[in-house]
Amino acid sequence: MLFGFPDILIHPEDCFVRACERLRATGADIVLGLFEGALTDGLDLVSTDPLGRVTNLLTKEEAPARRDGDIGYMLAAWGPGFTRFLVEETRRLSDLARSGACGPSPDWPMGAVIAAAVRAGLHVDSVFLRDARFLDIGTPAGPAAAGGFPGVWLGRD
Repeated sequence: MLFGFPDILIHPEDCFVRACERLRATGADIVLGLFEGALTDGLDLVSTDPLGRVTNLLTKEEAPARRDGDIGYMLAAWGPGFTRFLVEETRRLSDLARSGACGPSPDWPMGAVIAAAVRAGLHVDSVFLRDARFLDIGTPAGPAAAGGFPGVWLGRD
């Protein structure tokens, strides 16, 4: 399975291929495609060990301290082990939401599920996409910046 955010442009085009290759090479349950971000980028912050295994993930909703050069994920590739975990975790979160213990309408981002997988001991690995770029077009400045992003065609000659 592949996962990407619908309002994030990614370049170059082979980033998902690299995540899939890492998934096959490591036998991980899930591989995160990691990008370097700026202070203003809305990233879930990812920490890894020297071999690339994810040791921690803080969602942007947790408001972690930020700095230029933070590392976060923008895509993922996973196999059956993470699919099973995802089903179980969403059932658990659904039960929690129905109980009302988290307020009237809780929202759990994908990063929260991945962080739970790390805590549960799943093999969460990564591939650092050093040469890659991303652009969040879901921000007020995003659509205007898209014209300068590689591979974006705006219908002009």
